[in-house]
Amino acid sequence: EAPSEPGPAAGFEGVLPGESYVEGSGKSGEPTEQVAGTSFNTTLYAVDADGVIVDSGSNVYTGSKQITFSGPAASPSGKLPTYDTRDGYPSSTVTITVTFTNGVATVPVILYQAISGVQITAVDQGADPDVSGVSSAFKLAPANPTSGTVNGLIPVSSRQYAFYEVPVNLEMLLSDAYGNFCDNFTGPGETFVLYDHNSDTDLRSLVDYPFESETIQFQAGTWRSDGFVLQTSDFQNTSKTFWNTQFLFQA
Repeated sequence: EAPSEPGPAAGFEGVLPGESYVEGSGKSGEPTEQVAGTSFNTTLYAVDADGVIVDSGSNVYTGSKQITFSGPAASPSGKLPTYDTRDGYPSSTVTITVTFTNGVATVPVILYQAISGVQITAVDQGADPDVSGVSSAFKLAPANPTSGTVNGLIPVSSRQYAFYEVPVNLEMLLSDAYGNFCDNFTGPGETFVLYDHNSDTDLRSLVDYPFESETIQFQAGTWRSDGFVLQTSDFQNTSKTFWNTQFLFQA
C-alpha cells in the first residue's frame, strides 16, 4: 500500500537556534539566547494536523507566500525588527514574501528590544484557512556597550542639581546602541564625558576627581558615585542643573 501523502497545511512550527523539529512529535531542544542587533535564523515548517511536514503530494506547501510576522516590539530607541534582511518597516507587524521549498523556509531575523520571553508569530493569511504558528519564548540580550560610545547614563533622579561644595551622588546606567539597559555588562569604563548642554561646558574639570582618567567599574550595567563636588568659584552661590546634561560612556 502506498504511503499516504501529507494533509493540508494546518500550521507553522517556528524553529529557533538551539531547537530542531521532529515530524509527528514537534520541537525539541531549548532556544538559545540571542543578542539585540545580531541576525539569527528562524525556520518555518508548514505541517499538517498530524505534525507532518507538507513537503509533497497534492497539498505540498511550496513557492512564494505572503507571511505576516508580529510579536517582537521596537527597541527603546525606536528601532523596529528586521525580517529577511529588509529594514525600514513602518511598524513591528510586517508582511513579506517568503519562499518555501517543500514545506520549509528559513527567514533571517534581527530584533532590537532586549527582553525575556519574546515570541515570533508567523501567519499566512492568504491560505484558507489561515496557516499560523508561534515560536518558543526566548531571551534577547542587550548588545555590548563597549562596541562604541553609549548614550543613556542618567542621574539618580529625573532632576538632579549640583550645588557648589555640596556632594552629588550619581547613578549611571549603561545602554546599548538601541537604548536597551545593559544589565549584562560588568567591567570597567575607561573614560566618560560629563557635559552640560545648557552652558556648553565640559564639567570634568569642575569636580573633585579627574573624570577624564578615572576608571569606573560598572556592576550589572550600573555605576554609582560616592558623590562629587563642584570645586570652582565660578559655581559659588549658584547651582547647576543636570536635567539637560548628557553623559557618555566610551570604551
